[in-house]
Amino acid sequence: MRNPAKFEIKQAQEEHLEVYKRLIESIGDGYIIYSHKLDTGELTYLSTGFESVFGIAKEKVLNKPWDSVINWLPEDVEKANAINARYFDNKTEQTEDVMRFIHPDGRQRTIRITEYPVLDDSGIPVLINGICEDITERKQIEKALLDKEEQYRLAMKAARAGLWDWDVTTGMVYYNQSWSQILGEEGAISIYSNWEDRVHPEDKSRTLKSLRSHLDGETTDWQEEHRLRHADGNYIWVLARGQVVKRDSHGSPLRMVGTITDINDRKLVESELHESKHLYQKQLGAISEKYASNHNASINVVDCRRCTLRDTVLCGNLTSDNNDHIRLPITEHTFEKSETIYQEGKMGDFIFTIRSGMVKMNLTLPSGGQKIVRLLPKGEVIGMKALLNQPYYHTATTYNKCEVCKIPVALIDDLRKHSLALNHNLMVRWDKSVNDAETWLAKMNTGAAHDRITHLIDFLVSNSESAPEFVLPSRGDISSMLGITMETASRIIASLKREGVITFHGNGKYKKNSIKPLKHGKNH
Repeated sequence: MRNPAKFEIKQAQEEHLEVYKRLIESIGDGYIIYSHKLDTGELTYLSTGFESVFGIAKEKVLNKPWDSVINWLPEDVEKANAINARYFDNKTEQTEDVMRFIHPDGRQRTIRITEYPVLDDSGIPVLINGICEDITERKQIEKALLDKEEQYRLAMKAARAGLWDWDVTTGMVYYNQSWSQILGEEGAISIYSNWEDRVHPEDKSRTLKSLRSHLDGETTDWQEEHRLRHADGNYIWVLARGQVVKRDSHGSPLRMVGTITDINDRKLVESELHESKHLYQKQLGAISEKYASNHNASINVVDCRRCTLRDTVLCGNLTSDNNDHIRLPITEHTFEKSETIYQEGKMGDFIFTIRSGMVKMNLTLPSGGQKIVRLLPKGEVIGMKALLNQPYYHTATTYNKCEVCKIPVALIDDLRKHSLALNHNLMVRWDKSVNDAETWLAKMNTGAAHDRITHLIDFLVSNSESAPEFVLPSRGDISSMLGITMETASRIIASLKREGVITFHGNGKYKKNSIKPLKHGKNH
């Protein structure tokens, strides 16, 4: 005999289910309601949105197991099996998870599922009811945002830039980790007055004046090179850039954001150039009067037959009388790659001319690290600080196999007493060295990373004896020379290879595939 109470309960459940189904069908695409047997996985119910998400007609899926019709990712199948095992053990009442599958069109899609078990009269789970939502687009947006965030982080890292965000009304400033690292702190004090106190006294008036001009709306952005006090008490040079991004209705600044970039290495090189210019002017002044009175003197250009310098411009226009004064030996030396010619800080008795190959000029930084400040090609004169009875300013290391002429300073001093031409040549050399260093600094240590690398490639090709083939420095040397990270250097070089600008020929050799200078101004 039928139990009226149970019948009424069942009828109420069926009516409720029917209303529930109609509500489900009205949800639309992107959401699916389903039921499947716990033991076999056979789908017993699917709402109409199934095909729009999975790309399969639901008639082809009903009464079949999930994993036989849906191409789930293997790791997600294992995850689903583990969840079902918990249902069997009555250890869970509801689950929420993310599953991925390959759509018939070949693309991966992602759904979020929420499930709960349906129990039989004895309390054993037999069915799983669930709802799934297509979150593919949301995941793609999330990934794009994460990728952008990572790109920004890498760009900031490559530029060695620190980020700051200033609430002008409260004086509070947010500094990111890179900012703190540049200043040598674990966590910077987040108030504006702390930054102002750190500005070098000699730079403060100029820096604050330009900042005030921007806050008052007189400039579109703010940029200033100044010194900030490091945590160790020393001052370092930084390039600060910023812009007011929010003003009130009266035009008063509310928020300003910007960056600082560590330019201390560049400033050290600029200081060296300034010193070299000063020394050059001093030397030039000492001989200018004497040379001016004799500049019309006849000087025969002859080979310097008593030494190996006859083909170089330093002593190439000595007269035969001058040659008679060459009493100390001038020797020619061959250095293999990465050998040291002379050491920074050591008093020198020789200068050197590069007869073949190239030489790296390395400078020791206050941090103890090494920076390659220049590459010098065939024909250059190095070690000229020895002429001033001063220690060598750099460490000279061979970039590749090199031949150099080793010239005693005592010989040069003696020749200068008898040859105005040599004095003039030395001053021309010194001036060229300073100008070349300034050009190197402008091209290789400023501007976009892409431009720095293409300038370097043009330089290497123009000074290669097998052009258009050239030998590219190691990523570490490129990083040291150009002030960029090894990761950035690798990425840009890979891009130039993909674009066919350069071709790798093995053994560190590359070929530039155009005789024209490379294009600059590209953002990387």
